[in-house]
Amino acid sequence: MGKAIVRKHVDFAKKMENLSDGIKKNSALTGFPPTLTETAVTEMLGQIETVRNNYEASVNSSKVYYEEYKTLLTDFSQKYSNFVMMVYGYFGKRNQQVADFGLAPYKKRTRQKVQAANTPKPA
Repeated sequence: MGKAIVRKHVDFAKKMENLSDGIKKNSALTGFPPTLTETAVTEMLGQIETVRNNYEASVNSSKVYYEEYKTLLTDFSQKYSNFVMMVYGYFGKRNQQVADFGLAPYKKRTRQKVQAANTPKPA
């Protein structure tokens, strides 16, 4: 979780606790708003704590899944390379039949003859 949101959460929790303390001290006064209850404040704080804890748990589990995914991808990429080499080894690198496996046959190397440049020889 980012530093800014953590600070905002801590500030919010402090404000809610202060509000709850104020309600405890002053709720018996005449004319005090009846909807402003300590229960409502603690329920709000509890709900936001629950959601925050669920978020942090999901972030941690997603990191675990990411690491597992990354490991499997690396491992399976190596196995794929081995399978490709087996196909080329069985059919031959230049055989057109490797295209059935989504592979391109190797091309023959062609060397172009280098023509001598028409430059005068040094004297």
